[in-house]
Amino acid sequence: RSLTSYLIESGKPLLTTPDNFDQICQTNDIAYIGTQPTSWLGVPFYLEHMSGAVVVQSYDEIIYSEKDKNLLIYVARHVGDALARKKSIDDLRRSKTKAETAEKNKSAFLANMSHEIRTPMNGIIGITDLLLDSEITDKQYTYLTMVRSSADRLLNLVNDILDFSKIEAGKLELQIEPFKLRETLTETLSILELNAVKKGILLDAHINTDVPDHLNGDPNRLCQVLLNLVQNAIKFTDDGEVRVHIECNRQLLLEQEGHSSLHFMVSDTGIGIPEDQQEHIFDAFKQADNIKTGAYEGTGLGLPVTAQLVELMGGRIWLESSPQRGSCFHFTAYFTIFDSNDAEIKKQTSLLKKRPSSSTTPSYNILLAEDDPINQTLAIAILEREGWQVTLAVNGLEVLEKLKKKSYDLVLMDIQMPEMDGLEAARNIREQEQDNNWHQPIVAMTAYALKGDRQKCLDAGMDGYISKPIDTDLLRIEVETVLKQHQPQPERFQHN
Repeated sequence: RSLTSYLIESGKPLLTTPDNFDQICQTNDIAYIGTQPTSWLGVPFYLEHMSGAVVVQSYDEIIYSEKDKNLLIYVARHVGDALARKKSIDDLRRSKTKAETAEKNKSAFLANMSHEIRTPMNGIIGITDLLLDSEITDKQYTYLTMVRSSADRLLNLVNDILDFSKIEAGKLELQIEPFKLRETLTETLSILELNAVKKGILLDAHINTDVPDHLNGDPNRLCQVLLNLVQNAIKFTDDGEVRVHIECNRQLLLEQEGHSSLHFMVSDTGIGIPEDQQEHIFDAFKQADNIKTGAYEGTGLGLPVTAQLVELMGGRIWLESSPQRGSCFHFTAYFTIFDSNDAEIKKQTSLLKKRPSSSTTPSYNILLAEDDPINQTLAIAILEREGWQVTLAVNGLEVLEKLKKKSYDLVLMDIQMPEMDGLEAARNIREQEQDNNWHQPIVAMTAYALKGDRQKCLDAGMDGYISKPIDTDLLRIEVETVLKQHQPQPERFQHN
């Protein structure tokens, strides 16, 4: 064996001089081939284990000393450290790439699952609503109401899972806009009022007079938090009342003008939660023992999502509860205050959305791009009920062909379609418009509901966006909003 192999096997520094070279070689069965060095010095270096050696050799009059050995030990140690850092950086890069790939795959899976679930849900909910709005018997109405309720529960489950996944991925963000607190609370409670009436429960709310009404925040997420808490309160209350109370947060006096921290309370007279189980009530997939029954089924995701949303709003959430005496969920949230005369507030209208009569609704000519037969039937029924004329296209290529032959007031575009999807079709339309003095209004109609989906549609050139399952009132509002911004074009084609 060689000096280097012996060095690595021993794991110890080795120094040879003319005085000890022969003895070291004979004692350790080292066969040196070639010219014998005057002096040989080697020091091993380590990563997790011994990985190599730093070696110097002298063939002239220079003879290495103990001082040289100590210096080389220092050098070898730093060589090992440098290589270890390089390995750590490489490992970190590989882990980062692997994590990013996994995150992309997870996002793609969630987006696809959202689409695949929401598409049939759109048909179930939409067709059920159409039937509920038709002439049916009381028994049929009861059955259809059950179908609608079950569909809503399934949709809420999907939304909880998507929100929880977005929270875990750090992709859930607030959409800040001006809103009216009292209006938002009224609309939120009106959604659950029927549930309370069916159980014979009083549903009441009170907002202190010193609480500002015109706020800047995310009304949709605030509504989601209140819906989760009030819905839970109604679910676990068989007799008595559910109350919502909002006051200024006395524990956090904000000296900065124009800011407000509010304290929300949702109390009930329901079954309550044992003290030893309250600690985990906001943990994912966990429920208190006394609610793990068929009567109180759920995913265990509603409260964890609620807690994360409250945290995003700059607040915290906690619980006071006693078994058989009821519960009170508290949470705080941080908002900025808008002047009641602010222009943005003035522009806001009520979301109670009363359907206009057909006599006042303009007769728009709509090109519907949708490949799913059930959703085609549903969308056509909704649009025709508004008094609008509908032409059907089943993919993006057909949309482009129809636009070459006829003008339409608006294109209602599904995103995922065969041959050419909605995004590519929208980009093609915008490219063709560059040579023409016209703008084709386009509203995306998609089952994708993750962060960034709306922006992708807008980036592709679409003017509006609505997610499935389709809310008839929201669809009408979005269509009319887009058409107000982009007046329908005069007829570009003459037909004999």
